[in-house]
Amino acid sequence: MGVWQVAGFTACKTARKPPLSVCGEIAMNFVEESHRKTLEFLGVGNIECALDATLGLGRDALFAAGLLAPGGALYGFDVQQEAVNKSLDLLRKAGFAGGNAGGHIEINFFNASHADMKDFIPQSRVGKIGVVFFNLGWMPGSDKSVKTLPLGTLKALEVSLDLIGCCRCALSVLSYTGHPGGNDEFAVVSDFFTRRVGKFELIRDNSNPKSPALFWAGLNG
Repeated sequence: MGVWQVAGFTACKTARKPPLSVCGEIAMNFVEESHRKTLEFLGVGNIECALDATLGLGRDALFAAGLLAPGGALYGFDVQQEAVNKSLDLLRKAGFAGGNAGGHIEINFFNASHADMKDFIPQSRVGKIGVVFFNLGWMPGSDKSVKTLPLGTLKALEVSLDLIGCCRCALSVLSYTGHPGGNDEFAVVSDFFTRRVGKFELIRDNSNPKSPALFWAGLNG
């Protein structure tokens, strides 16, 4: 049986499900756990703005869209245009036609680095970000040489805190250690959460040395 390792708290809890597995570099159980914790923390329709810092295939963006209040805005970033296209296609198939969901929310996806997010988000949205997702590494099925890097990720995380401000926000970062450079990026993320966030959860499968690691925090709650 796998173990959920919880950092930032005093106790650990044993998983009630089989050990988490990695398939095609995506551990869907970790994504689902991130979404479960985020929904529990925020509920539905209570946030004005959501941010997906690494669009990839768009799963986090689609989930975030469903959390927004009417009139809210979803921002997404990826250095690969293919990821932007796939994410938009996913949202359209889910009923988000023409870049908005029945006219109720605004969707803005950019072919740009997450390190430059602040250049694309209007000042009117700063301090109103209710959820931020990072799913690091590379986009499944794409060129594995195109991946997130420690310094860029650290800058993006710092930018995220600036954008969040004092807003109640769920911050979720899924980090992978099973590829070259993955351990370095994990170390950067771990140090960031320890120094800048303080109270957070680190969830991984201790029975798998290449297990992804989910960093999750409920900020300003």
